[in-house]
Amino acid sequence: MLLCPLEAGQRYTVSLNIAGPRNSTELSTICPNLHDIGLWFTSRFVFVQGDSILQPRNYLSFGGASTRNLKNGWFEIKKEFVPTANSTILIVGNFVRVANADIMDQRNWPNPTIDILVDDISVVRIGGTTCANYQKIKDSLYSIHRRHSDKHPGDLDPDSPDSLPDTSGRGIVSEPRRVTDTPELSHPPPATDTIVIHNIQFDFDKYLIQNPDTLLRYRRLLTAPGIKKIKVVGFTDDAGSEAYNLDLSQKRAREVARLLSSKFDIPAVLIEVEGRGISRVYQTKDLNRRVEIYIFHE
Repeated sequence: MLLCPLEAGQRYTVSLNIAGPRNSTELSTICPNLHDIGLWFTSRFVFVQGDSILQPRNYLSFGGASTRNLKNGWFEIKKEFVPTANSTILIVGNFVRVANADIMDQRNWPNPTIDILVDDISVVRIGGTTCANYQKIKDSLYSIHRRHSDKHPGDLDPDSPDSLPDTSGRGIVSEPRRVTDTPELSHPPPATDTIVIHNIQFDFDKYLIQNPDTLLRYRRLLTAPGIKKIKVVGFTDDAGSEAYNLDLSQKRAREVARLLSSKFDIPAVLIEVEGRGISRVYQTKDLNRRVEIYIFHE
C-alpha cells in the first residue's frame, strides 16, 4: 500500500534496487533484464498464493530507465513517470504480455525460473509534499506482522488469482479473504494451470470476443502434453436479470471453447463449458465480463 495516494497527471520518480541470484549463495554481477519487472499501480489489493497470470492494461515498465551499479550485486533503477489514474496500491511483477515458457525459450535460459530480488522501492512526487495521512498509514502498515505466505488454521487455499480487499474500516489493510466466483472444491484438485486474462473481454451484451488473438499468447499452455481436460467458465457484469446473464455467460464460454478447439486443434470432447452468470469480483463491469480457463493435467 502506498503511503501517499498516487495522483493522476502529477510527475513522479520511482526507484528500486534489484539483483539476480547467480546461485544459492551469490548474486550475479550482471543487472537483471529490465523487461522482467514492472510496477502496476491500482486501487485494489490482489492477493495470490502461488504463481498466477496478471495482465493489467497499463503498468509501468522499466524500458529506458537509468541504472546504477551499487557494486555489491545490486543495481538501482530509476525512472520518471506520470500516472493516468489515481492509485493507492503498488503491485510488483512481470506483466509483459509473453508467456513465461516463451520467455525461457527465447533466451535459452538454463534454469527453471528467472528470479529477481527487489528492495528499497521509492515513489516520490516531484516538487510535491507529503500527504496528510502519511504517518497514520505508515504506522498501520508496520503494525502488520503476519506474512501472506504463512499458513494459519482456517485459511482457504485459493483456486483463482482474483480477490477483493478486506478492510477493517479503521484505515488498516487487513489480510484479504478469498472472494471468488469459481466452484468450491470438496476434494484436492488435480494439477491445474489457471489462465485469468483480463484482456479476454466482451462488449456489453455481446458474447463475441473483442480480441480473439489474445489466446495465441498462451499456445504453449494450451498445447502442452498431458492435458486431460480444459474447463472454460464464463462471467457477465451485473447489468440485466440473473436468468439473462446466466445464458449470456454460457454463450461466452461456448465461444471461447470454440476458439480453443479451432485455433489449437483441441478435441471438443476435452473441453467442458460452464456459465456462472453475474460476477462482482472486480470493481469495473468490463473486467467482470470475462472468461476463465482451467487446464487439468494427467
